[in-house]
Amino acid sequence: MRLSELRKLKGITQKELAEKLKLSVAIISKYERNECDPSVENLIKMANIFGVSVDSLVGNNAELVDLTAVDENRKYAIKKIVYELDDLEVAKLVGYIDK
Repeated sequence: MRLSELRKLKGITQKELAEKLKLSVAIISKYERNECDPSVENLIKMANIFGVSVDSLVGNNAELVDLTAVDENRKYAIKKIVYELDDLEVAKLVGYIDK
């Protein structure tokens, strides 16, 4: 999980994150050391706090994308690409963008 990396990028302490999630600092520390896994609910909350997808948070994506600075139209487009287009449609879109 990329929790520690994201937390440091955002300048948030373990204590601040624990307070936002209503958890103990010890639990946040365990999450960061991969000693225990957060619930789906807490994964979603953390992803929202950091402005990334749950996939990015758990390390399934190569890059971290900070969506907090992205306008609503771009967020909508990103969600459509990620969740609704198949591989062929994404390849066509990338070809269109590159032109």
